[in-house]
Amino acid sequence: MKPQISFSYAKSCAIMLLATPKVVVEELIHGRVGSTYKITSGSGEYILQFFSKENESQADKKEYVYNHTSFLIKNLVPRVLLSGIYKEHRYLLMEYLAGMPMFALVQKPDTITPHIKYEIAKTLELIHSWGNSTTFGWIDGTHVRQPYKSIYDYFCSELRRIDSMLSENNDEPAKELLLKLSTHPHLDSLVAQQSCLCWYDIQPGNVLVKKTGDHYSLSGLLDPGAARFGVPEWDIAHTELHLLKTNIRDNSLRKFYTSQPLNPDTIEIFKLLIILDDLSIGIERGWDDVVIEARRRVAKQIQIYKY
Repeated sequence: MKPQISFSYAKSCAIMLLATPKVVVEELIHGRVGSTYKITSGSGEYILQFFSKENESQADKKEYVYNHTSFLIKNLVPRVLLSGIYKEHRYLLMEYLAGMPMFALVQKPDTITPHIKYEIAKTLELIHSWGNSTTFGWIDGTHVRQPYKSIYDYFCSELRRIDSMLSENNDEPAKELLLKLSTHPHLDSLVAQQSCLCWYDIQPGNVLVKKTGDHYSLSGLLDPGAARFGVPEWDIAHTELHLLKTNIRDNSLRKFYTSQPLNPDTIEIFKLLIILDDLSIGIERGWDDVVIEARRRVAKQIQIYKY
C-alpha cells in the first residue's frame, strides 16, 4: 500500500538528510506504490521516496537496479544518493531528473515521433546489455526470488499465477484467452538460454521527456519496481502496449532495436501475457481503470485469435 506521508514528515526528513533548514517540498506522482516528493534546496533538486515496511524490498530493488543501470544509461536514470530508515519508513534520496511524464504525448500519438521511439529503443538496448547467464525471474530486493533455468519455465510459472488469480474471479473471457495463449502455436520461440534485465514497467508515468522547440526527446526513465530477468522481447512487448499504446501487431518500436534480432512471435506471446497479467493485477489490487482496459483488450484478442 502507498504509505500516508504528510508534507511536514517529508520536509523534516529532507532537512535531516540535506542538513539544511530551508527546503521546498512538492508531491509527485509517478506510480501507485510509494510516496514521492521533489525536494528543492540551496544545494539542488532531489527526489525523496518513502516506502512502508511491507514494501521495503521494493526500495532495495529500486536502489539495486538504479545503481546498476545508471552506469549503462547515464543521465537517464536517477542515481541513489542516500538510503535508509527515517522513523517508521524506508526512504531513497535520488537525483532529480528534469522533464515531464509522457502522458500528454500518448494523448496525441503524432507527437511520439520516430526520434523518441529511436531513443527509447536504444535505451532498452543498453538496459538489456545487463545480462544474467543462468537465471530468469522476478527481482526481489537484490536477488531473484525464484530462479528459473529457461524463459519457457518462467513463462509457464506466470501462466499458472495468472490462471490461479482468474479462477478465483470466474473471469471466463480471460480464461478463454489464457487457454489460447497456453496452446499458442509459436511457444517453441521461447528458447532463450541467457536472460537480460527487463525494466518492464515502461508506461507514460515512468518516462520523462523534454521539449526543445517543436520536438520532444527522452530525458528520464523511472520506477524499475517491476524489473525482472527475462528476454528483450518482454520489454519491447510491454513498451509497445503501454507506452506507445499500439495494437498488438504494431512494430513501430522494434524496428529501431538493432543490437540483436527480435523474434516477432515471442513479442506477440508476451503481449498476450501482459494483457492477462494487467487484468489479474488490476483485480488483485482493486485498480478499476486497469481492469476495464485489460478486459477491453482481452475481448479484442479473443476475436483475433482463432487457433
